[in-house]
Amino acid sequence: MGWSVRLPKYTREVFPHWFEETWMGHLDGAKRQYRYDKLHILEYDDHFLVHTDDFDPRRHPVQHVLHDAPEVIAGVICGAAGGLYAGRKAYRATGSGAAGIATALASAGVCFVAGMHVARRAGAD
Repeated sequence: MGWSVRLPKYTREVFPHWFEETWMGHLDGAKRQYRYDKLHILEYDDHFLVHTDDFDPRRHPVQHVLHDAPEVIAGVICGAAGGLYAGRKAYRATGSGAAGIATALASAGVCFVAGMHVARRAGAD
């Protein structure tokens, strides 16, 4: 995301009907988000934040991650590494495959979020 525009809340009345509410994207504290092609709109309590992406994630998910959301790659790498490490340690300590899998999944989730957070902070201006 190279640029963004902050719009007052009343501008929602002029949004075209073809702006679709979506779950794809980082909310960053927003209540809702909308997309139309490469346009991404985040709705906060008192304003909208609008930017364009290089690729629409609904049509080009891989390109979107590579160009517009590289922090997802960092999150996946951290999640996989953390999950594998913790799951293996838990399995060796308990001898239980279920404990290993549960620990791996929990650790992967935490490491994914942490990796994305660090990558986003590192890329912030």
